[in-house]
Amino acid sequence: MDKKGLNGTFLNGNKLERGEKKVIKHGDVLRIGANKLLIHIHPGRETCGQCDSSEIKAAIESGAVSATASASAEKQSLSPKDASITVKNDVVKAKYGFRKKNRRSGPRQRTDTLSNDQSQYQDRAAIRRARDKATSANAQAIGATAAAQAGSGFSSTGGASVLTPIDESNVGARLLSKMGWNKGEGLGREKGGIAEPISASMRLDHRAGLGFGANAVPIDSTPSELRQARALSVTQERYRQIEERERRGQA
Repeated sequence: MDKKGLNGTFLNGNKLERGEKKVIKHGDVLRIGANKLLIHIHPGRETCGQCDSSEIKAAIESGAVSATASASAEKQSLSPKDASITVKNDVVKAKYGFRKKNRRSGPRQRTDTLSNDQSQYQDRAAIRRARDKATSANAQAIGATAAAQAGSGFSSTGGASVLTPIDESNVGARLLSKMGWNKGEGLGREKGGIAEPISASMRLDHRAGLGFGANAVPIDSTPSELRQARALSVTQERYRQIEERERRGQA
């Protein structure tokens, strides 16, 4: 009797009405939803040919073979568009390791489509890497050539220092001499400008702003001279604070 199931109950292919009672006999086929049952009714422990384990195994294998054959027939009946989509899916699976590359997944038509797709494929990333590599090599070659030219063509500038006067090989000295300047003279039309080089100094206190002339050392001081200057600056600051406190105490 059907107990008001959602998918209904079928006996030998006939749907049972709700509440309808039927007598089940040996050999009947009862289907409940997706489950199909073959009814066997025997007195005692007797069996029939269909109840034997070897017969059941053979029936299961024959069903599996028929299912495989139907699946293969369905694959072979695919349209060219569906076959192309399936081939592309197989390529993606083989690329990421979900499918063996040499596995045959369809009829000859899929193999032909796969070979055509592979022949038309262009690895744009490889092309871009090769182009970038060539561009980088050209840039390095141009940079090396420019460095060589700079080393050979501008070697006459020499190094400038505030402690040593520049010689005639310096480009700036040659330009000034062409404008009428001589060594030891001041700058300007009337020769009244500065004759000494501008001295560059470094502040010991990095928080000091522009115009703060105290506690400054030459820019070319050695590390030991810089440490001595900082120690002297700290000592002077301490003495200044002591004198200021004593002055306030006396007042």
